[in-house]
Amino acid sequence: MNDNSLTTPAPQADTPILVDAKAAAAMLGISRTHLFALKASGRLPAPIRLGRAIRWNRETLIQWCMEGCPPPARFEARGRSETTPKRGRI
Repeated sequence: MNDNSLTTPAPQADTPILVDAKAAAAMLGISRTHLFALKASGRLPAPIRLGRAIRWNRETLIQWCMEGCPPPARFEARGRSETTPKRGRI
C-alpha cells in the first residue's frame, strides 16, 4: 500500500508561498493563540516580517511537520547544513 499522506501536495497556482497566522494555525490544526504561544516560546520555525505583517513560509511549516516538529534550532541547522556548501582546502 502506498502511503501518500506524508507527501507534500503539489501547490496550486493560487496557493500562497507565505501564510498569515490564521492560515498557519489552520495548517497545523491549532488556534492562533496557541500558534503565537509556540512562537513566543521559540518552538515554532521563525516567521518572516514584511513591515508590520508576520508571515510563515508554507513549505517550511509543511517540512517542519513532516520531520516531527523538531526544535527550531535543530530544524533550521539541518536546513543550513544541507544548503550551505562545505568549505575546505583545495
